[in-house]
Amino acid sequence: MSQSFRRIDELLQMQHISLLIDIDKDNELKTREIHNNLLQVCLAIVNNRTQYESHPGLEDQILKLYLSNIHAGTADRQQYIVDQIMCIKHLVNRKAFSLNEKQVRWIHAKYQNYFEVRRDIQYNERKEARLTKVVQEESEKYRSKPEIGRSPVPARNQGTLRSARKSGVSNRSS
Repeated sequence: MSQSFRRIDELLQMQHISLLIDIDKDNELKTREIHNNLLQVCLAIVNNRTQYESHPGLEDQILKLYLSNIHAGTADRQQYIVDQIMCIKHLVNRKAFSLNEKQVRWIHAKYQNYFEVRRDIQYNERKEARLTKVVQEESEKYRSKPEIGRSPVPARNQGTLRSARKSGVSNRSS
């Protein structure tokens, strides 16, 4: 585990924060609400919107209150991430809701670091796949070529060149 993740784990333990979401297996409606809310928030982080219009909208003031608990200016990056995680947890545990375009933009702005990390990971995966493909194509291309340093002269001619050198015959014109 990296030092950054250890620090986040320490912060969660020090603040007695539980990331577990209590799901009542007997209450299927509550489980669907949690699923819907988590989907809403995750899609808002990546600046997408879902089609769950059947649920009531979340009030702007409530969302602003949750998002105001995320302090972007904090010097401790791990505490910033813990604040973001806790905001997600609180939103997920609410009654089912849907987000409007403005609210999606607010959430996306507060979670820009998650969006950027996701974008960078996808970029690096595509880059690695292209590099692997190029290396494979190049290795196949050069697999049939002769090794560098080997003489391209056939073996029968090499013998006559050696005997000509020994006898003092030169190919140069004087």
